[in-house]
Amino acid sequence: MSQPARILIIDDEKAIRNTLKEILEFENYTVDKAEDGPAGLDMLIQQRYDVVLTDLMMPGMSGQELLRAVRAVAPETEVVLMTAYGTVETAVSAMREGAYDFVEKPFSNNGLVDRVEAALAASAAALARREARQLRERSLAGQQQEQAGCDAPHHSAPTLAPVRADSATTRRDSSSNLLFARRT
Repeated sequence: MSQPARILIIDDEKAIRNTLKEILEFENYTVDKAEDGPAGLDMLIQQRYDVVLTDLMMPGMSGQELLRAVRAVAPETEVVLMTAYGTVETAVSAMREGAYDFVEKPFSNNGLVDRVEAALAASAAALARREARQLRERSLAGQQQEQAGCDAPHHSAPTLAPVRADSATTRRDSSSNLLFARRT
């Protein structure tokens, strides 16, 4: 059984944080909350979250500033921005900077849950892509190490010394007759 998805709510309004936490916990998600961008970013650094649901307009650090920080710290975490002051320009700007979605307040509970579920699916896909890329890189590094070991001729043949032909031994190789003598 897999663990429930982790969601971080960041909003300067306590009532909004508590309402969102209640809605999402009812859907069986693990939910944490922070009152501002810096506190939320600290939590994100210490704990992996699948989705960050954040207000756009907050004192200190705006939702867009937080979005840029989340992209730098946890690129597989999807960010959904919320605002009561939404404009088309703001939404487009947020999407260009990497927000998964943009939700206008007030929102319906079902609409919000649907958007969070879509963001969770995108987060899971991003995490799977990252893990597959890391696996490919480890596999490629292992193959390169194996090839490096095979390409080194000093690992496969003994040290040779010049000898007279009458004291050397002849050894049959798969491609030709070779003359080898061990250094004594």
